[in-house]
Amino acid sequence: MKRRDWKSEAIKQWNSDPCGADESTVFGTSEFFAQVERKRYDEYAPWIPGTIGFEKFAGKRILEVGFGLGTDFMSFARAGAQCFGVDLTQAHLEATRRRLLLEGRPVRIARGDAEDLPFTDRSMDAVYSFGVLHHTPDTQRAVDEIHRVLRPGGEAVVALYNRDSAFWLFTVAVRGVLKGGLLRLGYRGLMSQIERRKASDAVPLVKVHSRRESRRLFAHFTDVRIHVRHFGLSNSRRGVIRKMAERYSEALGRWLGWYLVIRAIKI
Repeated sequence: MKRRDWKSEAIKQWNSDPCGADESTVFGTSEFFAQVERKRYDEYAPWIPGTIGFEKFAGKRILEVGFGLGTDFMSFARAGAQCFGVDLTQAHLEATRRRLLLEGRPVRIARGDAEDLPFTDRSMDAVYSFGVLHHTPDTQRAVDEIHRVLRPGGEAVVALYNRDSAFWLFTVAVRGVLKGGLLRLGYRGLMSQIERRKASDAVPLVKVHSRRESRRLFAHFTDVRIHVRHFGLSNSRRGVIRKMAERYSEALGRWLGWYLVIRAIKI
């Protein structure tokens, strides 16, 4: 696969297809954001609030790196945190700014690069980044930037794609080998299909990390804990089937889940 400007590809991808956007309502309205939130917490990943614990950050200065449409950002804000955010994508900036204004909350967001955060040393109590740093070319540099802006004793909470997940194995074995994706697209091209949509010809960078690799990324931190989450069974069904899906999804997610949720403390 030819050499690409991965950050430009990321911008192209999420400008054309904002992360988690819902097409059933008018983009940027209160109804739109409410539906995005329902899809994220009720259908896609109902484990997020319990695993992240937004209420634990009340009164703290928290930076979100790659806030997307601002769903988790708003959850931190509603829980009483003083929130700041950076994102590369103009569509995300405009949407989240609109969302903050609709709820009458301070707008402390800016266009920024995870590998070069526009904040001073030791200025944050916590830094949060969900599903973002595996799309930047130098993930180690991004983690080092998180370490830099955290105060001593501050917490990093980062979710990365898990190499040892059922979804990654399925992608490589079925889409890559059985369906010929590796031959046609190469590994990077195959992985980009996880994020690509018909509305864009972007080829975003998609990386996966093992637990061991993740611990190396956070070697300058202490008390590094890694939780595996998200098997991905549908949670949109009703009644007994929904409850069974949730139960098995949670159990399998702790073993073969798609996300590594890393929590680490700056020394």
